[in-house]
Amino acid sequence: MKTILVLTDFSYNAYSALFYAAKLFEDEPSQFIILNSFEDDVVSYSTSISKKEVSNFYQKAKANCLAVQHKLIGDLETTEHTFKIKVTSLSLIKAVKQITNKKSIDLVVMGTRGKTDSNNVFLGSNSFKVIKKIQTIPLLIIPNEIDYVAPRKIGLATGFKNKYDISQIEFLLGLTKRFNTDLKVIYISMDKKFSENQKANFNHLFKIAKHCNPEFNWIPESASKYEALQEYIEKEPLDMLALTYYKHGFINSLFREKVVKDVSRNISIPFIVIPNTA
Repeated sequence: MKTILVLTDFSYNAYSALFYAAKLFEDEPSQFIILNSFEDDVVSYSTSISKKEVSNFYQKAKANCLAVQHKLIGDLETTEHTFKIKVTSLSLIKAVKQITNKKSIDLVVMGTRGKTDSNNVFLGSNSFKVIKKIQTIPLLIIPNEIDYVAPRKIGLATGFKNKYDISQIEFLLGLTKRFNTDLKVIYISMDKKFSENQKANFNHLFKIAKHCNPEFNWIPESASKYEALQEYIEKEPLDMLALTYYKHGFINSLFREKVVKDVSRNISIPFIVIPNTA
C-alpha cells in the first residue's frame, strides 16, 4: 500500500490536487495523509499568542481537514483509500520533513498555488519551497482548476547532464506501466549535439525505461526554456510532465521565471518533480 502525503491550505487548488491524486491511484488502495500547517495564523499575531489561541487554531484546522476528507469521500463515491489527518503549527517545510523522516512516504502532492499566491509566477511560493527542500521523494504538482485525466501521454524533460538511477524514476516508470503510456523524452537545447557524458546518460535512460518505449524529442531553444517547453506542449499535448530539480538546472530557472504573458500560457498539466540523487 502506498502512503501519499497531500498538503492543503483549504484552497480550491489544494482540493483539486487531493482529488487528482485519489483518482490517479483509484485502482491501488493507498493511505492518504492530509497535512495542514497553520503557522501563518500563529505568526500573524503581533504579540505573543496563548496556548488557548493555538489550540483554537488547531481545532479549526482539524475540522477543516475533516471536512476536506468527507468531501473527497463523497466526490469519489466509492473508494478503498484510507485517510489520516495531520495538523501542525510547524512551518510547512518542517512539517513535511518531520513526517517524511518518520514514515515511509511514496509521494508528496500539492497544488501550484494557494490562497495568497500571485498569478504572475509559474509556481506559488510554498510550492517552490517544497521543491527546493524536499528532494528525496517524488512530488506531484497539480495546476489550478484541472479535471482529472488518466495520464496516457507523459513527458520527461531532461538535459542528460546527470545519470538517472532506477530508484529515482521508479514512480514515473510505474505510472507509464500502469496506464500503458509511452514516455516522450524532451531535450531543449540550441542544437542536438551531446557531450560524451550526455551520450552515456541518454543511453542509460533509454535502457532502464525501455519497457515504456521512450521517444526522443529535441526542441530548439527559443527565447527561454519555459517558452520552448510551453510551445511543445501546445503542439504535442501531454497529460503529465516530469522534471528533476537541480540547484543550477533548468527546472530552477523555469520555476523562478516570471510569466508576463496571459495566465493561460502557464503550463496547465500535472507535473512530477523527480527525486534528486545527484
